[in-house]
Amino acid sequence: MKLKCAFLLLLIVVVLNFTKTSSAQPNSLTLEGLVGKVKRIDEETSEMKLKKGVLKEGSRVRSRTIIFDKDGRMTYRWWKIKVITSATETYYSYEKDNKRLQRTQVIDPFADSSKKPSERFSQHVFRYDASENALYEDVYIGKQPDFDILTQKYKYIFGTDNRLLERVDFTTRGVAMSSDKYIYGMERLPIERDLIVKGNPLQQTLKYTYTLDAQGNWIKRITENTPAIKDAAPSIEVEYRKISYYQ
Repeated sequence: MKLKCAFLLLLIVVVLNFTKTSSAQPNSLTLEGLVGKVKRIDEETSEMKLKKGVLKEGSRVRSRTIIFDKDGRMTYRWWKIKVITSATETYYSYEKDNKRLQRTQVIDPFADSSKKPSERFSQHVFRYDASENALYEDVYIGKQPDFDILTQKYKYIFGTDNRLLERVDFTTRGVAMSSDKYIYGMERLPIERDLIVKGNPLQQTLKYTYTLDAQGNWIKRITENTPAIKDAAPSIEVEYRKISYYQ
């Protein structure tokens, strides 16, 4: 009898925890596919090239850093693409009415050190629809503090377990222009991502394999990318990620 009661108590705790996790509103961590108290991620991406029948890593093609606050909101992002000499860093601050101010700086390494990096500002307004478990994002630009020009609209659709199922990009008039659909196996992370652009009969397909850390976040990801071009050969990239957590 005691064993049966203990089992029922354990089952109730598991159900309550699952309900709490599943009903939590998606945030920046959710959009990145991260779980746990993530503080920072640093990523390096390399191309894989076939040499004498063996896939080998090439040079780094992209780098990225993201910092999150304790509420799982993105506060800083830095990224650089190899073919672009400038790096870009963005600072994020948040207001009580679910608006996010974004300040982006483009850093030119060859510029005069006395000159300030060029800056641009935008405001992101988020709306969460619990009935759809979807997050809507509208992006505005303009003069501070009156951001009055709508430039982009996005919708992020999540499953009951808060796994990202689809991201849709809209015109400012609400017409869907492209979508990213995420396909899952038994794992929490997607095994495939299909990118569909309006007017293109072909889709770009990315297939993923992962190496995970103890928290269940990936620290190595191999991506096979088949572009939306007829008879195009797929390319392969490998990404490495360092993750630090809040205690």
